[in-house]
Amino acid sequence: MNNPVFVWIVIGAGILLVVISAFADRLGLGRSPGTGWRQTLGVVVGVLVALAGLYLRRRAKPSS
Repeated sequence: MNNPVFVWIVIGAGILLVVISAFADRLGLGRSPGTGWRQTLGVVVGVLVALAGLYLRRRAKPSS
């Protein structure tokens, strides 16, 4: 991936998804107290998106 802006957007979106999912109850987005399966899924997907962005960032750098 030659577009570093896209890579940073992917990383940021993943981190944002993790934060929103992890703090959904405090933000008033949770349906019930405690961590539900939707919150867990959001955290896992967010981590995977952020890791994909980091992979793209690492792959984009020229090898020396």
